[in-house]
Amino acid sequence: LEPKRTKIEKLVRLQGLIGKLNFLFELPLKLKECIRADNLSEAVSLYKMAAPILEKYSHVASFAAISRESKNMVKDLERKLNESLTEKSQSPQDFNELIRLVLLMNHQEGTKTQNTSYDYECEFKKVTKELSEKFADWHTDR
Repeated sequence: LEPKRTKIEKLVRLQGLIGKLNFLFELPLKLKECIRADNLSEAVSLYKMAAPILEKYSHVASFAAISRESKNMVKDLERKLNESLTEKSQSPQDFNELIRLVLLMNHQEGTKTQNTSYDYECEFKKVTKELSEKFADWHTDR
């Protein structure tokens, strides 16, 4: 039984690896679909899940290509998030969710180019200031 069990365990691990690779290869298309459907939360979640893996294996040509395509989709996502923040008809809950998503997109942990805490703090202050201004604009129109 031991040889069969070992073989089955290898097959199960291989199936899991294939599933993860399939997720990465489908990522640009899934991001595009989420953005089109205004499912911005799902798009942010998918990208944040895949970004560390894509960066870790960026030296592999196929992963680099997926990363490039995904980053193009992320530019669209960020543009859509910023456009949504300027809409005056947002409910407070929707506005808070958009702010959460923008902050998530701007928080990059574990990247190769480890930012110093000073760099991170400066970037955080910049994003926070921009969001505060958008909130002030949104709030005064209510």
